[in-house]
Amino acid sequence: MPAAGIDRILHLVSFRGIWIYPRPEASPELQPSHDPALLRRLEKLQKLVHGSTLPIFAHLRVRTAGKERDLLLGGPSAPAASPPVLAWERAPLADVFFESREGDDYELELGDRILEGEVIERNLLRVEDGALVEVITEDLRCLRSEGGWETRPPVPLLQPREGARGPRKVELDKAQREIVDLPARDAVLVLGEAGAGKTTVAVHRIQKLLANHPRWRAGVIVPTEPLRHRIQSMLERLGVSRVQVFGFDRWALAEARQSFPGLPTRDSRHAPAGIVRIKRDPALRVAMRRLVERWRGKKQRIVRNDLGELFGDRELVELAAAHADPLIPLPQIEELLEHTRLQFSETAEELWAGADGDALVGVDGSGLDEDTALADAGTLDPEDPPVLYALEKLRAERAGEQPLAPRPFDVLFVDEAQELAPFELELVGRSYRRALIVAGDAGQQVDPSANFRGWDTTIQDLGIPEMERRELTIGYRCPPAVSDFANRIAAGESAPASEAVRFSPHAHDSHLIVWLVDELRALRLQDPAITVGVVVRDAERFGRLLGRAISIVGAEELIPGKTHVVSVQAAKGLEFDTVIVADAGELSYPDTPEARRALYVAMTRATHQLVLAWSGKASPLLALDEGAFPTSG
Repeated sequence: MPAAGIDRILHLVSFRGIWIYPRPEASPELQPSHDPALLRRLEKLQKLVHGSTLPIFAHLRVRTAGKERDLLLGGPSAPAASPPVLAWERAPLADVFFESREGDDYELELGDRILEGEVIERNLLRVEDGALVEVITEDLRCLRSEGGWETRPPVPLLQPREGARGPRKVELDKAQREIVDLPARDAVLVLGEAGAGKTTVAVHRIQKLLANHPRWRAGVIVPTEPLRHRIQSMLERLGVSRVQVFGFDRWALAEARQSFPGLPTRDSRHAPAGIVRIKRDPALRVAMRRLVERWRGKKQRIVRNDLGELFGDRELVELAAAHADPLIPLPQIEELLEHTRLQFSETAEELWAGADGDALVGVDGSGLDEDTALADAGTLDPEDPPVLYALEKLRAERAGEQPLAPRPFDVLFVDEAQELAPFELELVGRSYRRALIVAGDAGQQVDPSANFRGWDTTIQDLGIPEMERRELTIGYRCPPAVSDFANRIAAGESAPASEAVRFSPHAHDSHLIVWLVDELRALRLQDPAITVGVVVRDAERFGRLLGRAISIVGAEELIPGKTHVVSVQAAKGLEFDTVIVADAGELSYPDTPEARRALYVAMTRATHQLVLAWSGKASPLLALDEGAFPTSG
């Protein structure tokens, strides 16, 4: 394609509608419009929405079956309105708005019909009190003023990378090398801010230990699957193949089924967050000790029914709830009791054990309990194995025996340890023989159910009396401007935008999604191999909305040239060339310590550029002047 053609495509990256704060000198000012065709377009749009009491965010004009028709995109559908209003998030015809450009043909499958047509116009709208105040076309942003309409061309935010591309060469600094070279049998806690190289140091230490001790069994335990994939890839690049890398839940469930015969083979998928919180809370120890006091004589072994008694007995659960900090509310107690009752109910297969096997399978191949209240019957929660091992330890102490423990690793690395709860840390501490590496950052602690109480408490929970503590103070991942911005926000200070940190406010989520789609398309033309992370609280929703128009992937594997939509929790330990925090508004990031840490995690995934985007009001954590953002009303 000729250079002029590419320049035109990059210019027509429609619907930006943004204000950069502070606006760079190159940003064009709004200018009065005297274009007759544009003014006619704006006048027609004003007539379409005039006096409407419905929420309206966009306009689409299509030609189908030889006729042109106007459609509006808004909140709930209003097909009887004139023109009809489509629900922007779910209406099939709304997909045409996101997928197509003006002049494009489209084809839409509606049940057994194929609807074909051409897109004539598409405009984003801001309507206030039944009056049109802003229109964003495919190449202009138009604002109504007292003297008429003022316009400005869009300003691209996402920038391609410059200079060398590809994986960065890792060279350890002096502090990092000292950790790698610690004596083989030392336990070490590696601390440091995002991008300081904690994981890099750990995998290099594993490489050295295995080179010197080829018969050692090595393992890595992490809290999330995306981080597991990343560390597996790092080890492979170093040529280290004899290391088992586990997500904590999968590892603990597998070990528990080895240690405690008769456990269910199915895992629960329906436990609410309140149940997870209770099962991870250290206050549960009080109820465990009360349960042990009930045992008569010498108990030979821990069995699944002990979990049923612990979590299904109201007295024990209320005892734990009363000792929790903060106190566990009654609705969560009721949830746990009911969940436990269902888990220990008979499954359909057990109730109908004598029936024909085919009769116990649904027409889609699923079990009879699937998607019913009994879906969790005969299952184990991911939080149960650490509790089983803690109960086993109490049983063994009472009987004067050695407790059962997971199969030990000679060298074990635990990353993002601030996200592991006390029972989980205790289990980790019992799972190594020679070398232990624990890494983490209190500033990135985002899971409140982990009950993180500081690193001194973490060491106590691990049960390791002597543990070397090292802190890495130099960050290598983020550009200095991004690192400084993130650290200032984490410290509760305001921070300015820069070439590496940009802001993009929008009037509505629909505007935000269209902006994202068009910016990402333009960026791909300039830098096809760039990795982009859209890091948000609700990855499922953003993935669904963006997936209507562009190809996206999750965080399972980082793929050059792809856009990854990931949750903040799943982004832990990952990095992307460009990071877009697409929900940096007050709803996702209120002024709370947990939200501040989560925003810090999201921002510090960027190795090249960070863009903070939102609809409505900006997060109060950014401490921005809302008057600088006219589109965020």
